[in-house]
Amino acid sequence: MQNSAISTRNSILVLAAIFIGISISLLDWRGLALWLGLATVIIFSVRSEYGILLGIALTALSRFLIIGINLQLADMAFLLFGPFWLIQRLYQARPISLKLEPAVAFLILGAATALCSFFVTSSFGVSLGNYVQLFYLVALTAILVVMFDDKKFLLAAMWIFVLAAGGISIYGVLGFFTGGARVIGTFDNPNVYSSYVIAIIPMAWALTKRIRQRTVKALIYILMAFMTMGLLLSLSRKGWIALALQIFFLAMCSKKRKLYIGVLIALLALTVILWPFLSTLLPEQIIDRALGFTSDSSTVTSRVKLFQISFDLIRAHPIFGVGLEMFSWYAPINSHSTWIGLWTEIGTVGVLPFIAALGIVSVGFLFWSFGRKEPDYIINALAASFFGLFFISQFGNIIFFRHFWIVLAMSIAALKQSGRGLRREEGVFPSQRAGHKQA
Repeated sequence: MQNSAISTRNSILVLAAIFIGISISLLDWRGLALWLGLATVIIFSVRSEYGILLGIALTALSRFLIIGINLQLADMAFLLFGPFWLIQRLYQARPISLKLEPAVAFLILGAATALCSFFVTSSFGVSLGNYVQLFYLVALTAILVVMFDDKKFLLAAMWIFVLAAGGISIYGVLGFFTGGARVIGTFDNPNVYSSYVIAIIPMAWALTKRIRQRTVKALIYILMAFMTMGLLLSLSRKGWIALALQIFFLAMCSKKRKLYIGVLIALLALTVILWPFLSTLLPEQIIDRALGFTSDSSTVTSRVKLFQISFDLIRAHPIFGVGLEMFSWYAPINSHSTWIGLWTEIGTVGVLPFIAALGIVSVGFLFWSFGRKEPDYIINALAASFFGLFFISQFGNIIFFRHFWIVLAMSIAALKQSGRGLRREEGVFPSQRAGHKQA
């Protein structure tokens, strides 16, 4: 009976979270007022990890999961939710780690340095709002790292991502077959959509490893199929390559890597052999887009030209850059590379801390994915999401895509949890061995 009551209460909390998130998305400031009122009551009254779901389920996530990538009132609500959440944990006398992770420290340093560079590069056309938004994204990441340190909170966020990405993909695929040119989901650009599902597909795979119910597993597999189909129909070639790299990475992390690598090679060989037949089944847009790598050199030429412009600007403004979001003043389009573009716009002193943070996360993932005998599906999935987004960032500007920062926060928190688990093992196992010796 007690378990049933807890399940009922948790279900009500989830529904309340969804209702509040939708109200914020549709009503803006009225939804914000509703959120603040109800969240204040529930956060202090609910002593359960699922109470945390109120703050994350389609509240701050609602805007950048469902529509657009601009700063909205829902984001401000999340910044206010962070302190409420911390107070709740302290009020319940539950352990909470406020230690500043090295990767987060570098992110904050990079954002602060970039903000300072505004006053050096300040000129007509440079918007302080861009710097503030970058600083906000780093603040969002720092808060989420603390929150995601609770594993149930992390899993709840992964579920929300998967369900939202699945719904968006179903909507996008249906739109494509009713006359759409490329799948964009609810976003304004197919490249934003492709980077979004690249981040979520590995998370869906990880959830299938944790779930035993066949119906729930089947639901996730269906959503994954729509995400993969949506990615294919988005005609994003860097998204296609990123997915292939993610599959290869997850195969390499598996204990049965030889078997999985063999299967992948066999599938690749079959694809090559059956290509004439497969090309008749695939939509013509996909064939043309895939063959565009060899038949159309304009894409490569334009990228090379953008990189040349970037390095010319870096040589001319090496320390503080030309100003955030100012690259388009020197070229017809954006830099089409997140980190080269950021180097151009905020200079060497601004970009180095961000690169250091990404390097710390990358090394951590490589250690936990290949340095441990038993695979951790959550770690491997987040590593695949992180590396997939990092690959896409080399060929597109994703610095203001909020799902990138959320995945980064998830990654840092998951690595933190793994490190804490390793220290706990090192502290327990020696004493156990000593006890056995005495016996």
